[in-house]
Amino acid sequence: MIAVRSIAQELLQASPSTGKLMRQRYQALKKLPLGVAYGVWSGLGVTAITIIGAIIWGEPLNAIIIFGIALIITGVVLLESSPKPASDSGSDAQTA
Repeated sequence: MIAVRSIAQELLQASPSTGKLMRQRYQALKKLPLGVAYGVWSGLGVTAITIIGAIIWGEPLNAIIIFGIALIITGVVLLESSPKPASDSGSDAQTA
């Protein structure tokens, strides 16, 4: 556990932007279920890399690739808009 903590501290100190990104991911994981957070990060990463590849390196974008990106974005929106389970903390004490 100490090794993991020291590695995390080194990463936080290595670059302010790396530390900020790690803090943002931590905050997101406190509010989102792990499966949703993983899907969102993966989908947005694939979409961003595809668009960057097309802009910077001139990789071709055809209708199938654009349709796939649209499906990824739609999936992320559906994951984010899904109903969240209500928290039951304290509900039994109030009804009793």
